[in-house]
Amino acid sequence: QQLLSCARSKKSPIIHVRAAYNNENAVWLENFKKLQPGREIYEISEKHQCGESFAEELPGEIVFNKYSFNAFNEDQNFIQLLQKQNIDTIILSGALTSVCVQQTAFGAFEKGLRVGVVEDACVDRSIERHEAALMLYGGYMYEVLKTGELVGNCEDGVDEGENSS
Repeated sequence: QQLLSCARSKKSPIIHVRAAYNNENAVWLENFKKLQPGREIYEISEKHQCGESFAEELPGEIVFNKYSFNAFNEDQNFIQLLQKQNIDTIILSGALTSVCVQQTAFGAFEKGLRVGVVEDACVDRSIERHEAALMLYGGYMYEVLKTGELVGNCEDGVDEGENSS
């Protein structure tokens, strides 16, 4: 919440990347179902999101629906969206660190972008998975950052009464 509030106060471009997996747009989903038997949900519609209320998009913020774990999948136009806005550096936060955050970080790195992953603004199924993901590729394909480092120079952009996460 603190990171997003600061970015908004600095008028940084904010792009919300959302999962939108279904049998028509995700050819990998059948194999995923076999590897993950017993899951309650395999397909995720654009309307079925389970995010935090503080992370809801505000008017003017872009929402990009992705059809794989990696927002930079070749059949999507995420890199073109960033290029149109002259964005060459991205800061990632979200869920799951070891899956969607990691895959999107890899995709961004391969497209030539500078990438930062905010370790205390990401979550995974366990702290061990989260830390292992960051340990494996942090400093290799992306910078590992902390919210405090990024918002330290945020002047009057963060309401001190807000909960940080």
